[in-house]
Amino acid sequence: MEFPVPHDPALRCIRLSIPAHRRHLSLLGAAVEAVAREAGLSADSAYAFNMAVVQAISAVLRYTGPDSTPACFELECMDTPERIQVCIRDQGPPWVSASGVAQPETTQAFELVRAMVDTLDYTQDAQGNSLKLVRFRPRRPLEDED
Repeated sequence: MEFPVPHDPALRCIRLSIPAHRRHLSLLGAAVEAVAREAGLSADSAYAFNMAVVQAISAVLRYTGPDSTPACFELECMDTPERIQVCIRDQGPPWVSASGVAQPETTQAFELVRAMVDTLDYTQDAQGNSLKLVRFRPRRPLEDED
């Protein structure tokens, strides 16, 4: 599949809301990968971004368990001149305990996610959980830097 570069500036943001179930992970991953490719990331970088999102949501589904799984995940993919950003939100229980400690398996999963993105930021408040994943665009050398 080929994607034109530079990307269409009108396609700056997509939002998806999907039920919180493993069977929808491939749909989320495909959406993230398509946005990343349209934004100009290489196939490998776009796939890594896809895998970071899938791994993060999969870890949340494992950690929360069937009795406290959120009803749905809200996914927002933004393409800006300096970065590609994905924000995952839910209204379920905190992904880590109040002391900031998660189950070892969840911690390991999020360390893997962190390795696939440039920044990872998790916040929890009265509205639920929010995980922001960012890939920065490579800086292009200036003409006189050659």
